[in-house]
Amino acid sequence: MRVDPKISVWQGGITSFTNTPSQTTMNVFAIGASRNIGYFAAVRLLNKGATVTFLLRSPSVFDDDQVIQRYVQSGHARLIQGDGLNASDVAKAWELALEGSAHVDLVLFTLGQ
Repeated sequence: MRVDPKISVWQGGITSFTNTPSQTTMNVFAIGASRNIGYFAAVRLLNKGATVTFLLRSPSVFDDDQVIQRYVQSGHARLIQGDGLNASDVAKAWELALEGSAHVDLVLFTLGQ
């Protein structure tokens, strides 16, 4: 398994990541991160300064979530409505995740978890 030197992984959890001079934030594309492990991993990444684009069947799941709403308001979290099992929805969300960035650094796929 190849591990990116900018990310520290312990027991499947992300403990930290560092930015390089050419990279100001980590760009994350999250599919199925509205609950459980996906949610907590996404929040951890947001807390560390990442920008996270969420592909969600129902973005309203975060309407009352003050943590996520703080990141939505700051522009660090983007909520895209779509189905993670629909190729065209995933492609559309991928393009939106690339807006303002040359690439996606991490795909967080926890659909059904």
